[in-house]
Amino acid sequence: MSDDALADQVWELAVQLAAGPPLGLRAMKEGIRHDMESTLAAEWKHNVYVQSMLLDTNDYKQEVAALRERRPPAFERH
Repeated sequence: MSDDALADQVWELAVQLAAGPPLGLRAMKEGIRHDMESTLAAEWKHNVYVQSMLLDTNDYKQEVAALRERRPPAFERH
């Protein structure tokens, strides 16, 4: 793969991630950092906790509404 093709793919991924749910993306980044210093059992417990917290956010409600209405989600940027 050429450098230009790789740069194009990286850019596409960055655009997709930027359009995603901000709180979910933040939780994923924190989870990756947490994974590096954690056991599997502790990480499982942490993931369950984070997911339960995200269920009560506007990001989650927007995603569910978008799926029901068959439209792209419109997440709030903070």
